[in-house]
Amino acid sequence: MSQPLRVIQVNGKIKERLEISPNITEDEMRDLAMSQASVIEAITGQTIKVVVVKPPKLVNIVLG
Repeated sequence: MSQPLRVIQVNGKIKERLEISPNITEDEMRDLAMSQASVIEAITGQTIKVVVVKPPKLVNIVLG
């Protein structure tokens, strides 16, 4: 059975939807989000203000 899709956002805009285990930790989810190519592209050259992690449903990276 596949996992439900979880959302990775940059400034509230969806960059990725991933199948993530419901048992994932906050640190693991943050690391997974930050390693996605679309996220790397969106944050390159930007300043990260805050990373909001709500495991297992959401990561939102806020740029400042």
